This record gives sequence, C-alpha cells and structure tokens, in this order.
Amino acid sequence: AVGNAFSQDVLKGLFGDRAKAERRVRDLLAAEWAAVGPSRLELAAEQIVGDGAVETWRAADETVRAKYRILVGGFA
Repeated sequence: AVGNAFSQDVLKGLFGDRAKAERRVRDLLAAEWAAVGPSRLELAAEQIVGDGAVETWRAADETVRAKYRILVGGFA
C-alpha cells in the first residue's frame, strides 16, 4: 500500500513528508512483529539448545550451520 500513489499521498498528508511517513510505517511494522512474538520453531530451538540458539544460528555462516545440523542429527 505504501507503494501506491494514493496511499503515499495520504501518508504524506498525515505525517508531513515521505521520510516521516516511512519512519512511522517502519515503527508500526516493528511493533506488530514484536507483538507476534517468536515462532514455534524459535521456541523449540531455545528449548532444545538453550538461550541464544536463534542468535547463534543467525550469526553462523553456512559451514558452521552444516556442523550444527550434523550435531543435532541432521545432515549437511
């Protein structure tokens, strides 16, 4: 909707300019994602591996991820 010309005009009218409108939309989306909470997969990973499992996975490169898969019984 933000890419739609009409929506852009409405948002600019509400918030003054495009940059302010984009910031507001980003803030609203961030709040909605926070309200959704973690997925079942994220919760399961935390339960199995412990705190920081999701962050550890995100920070890992593909070589390290392959090793993690092997450790948990998967395959690279």
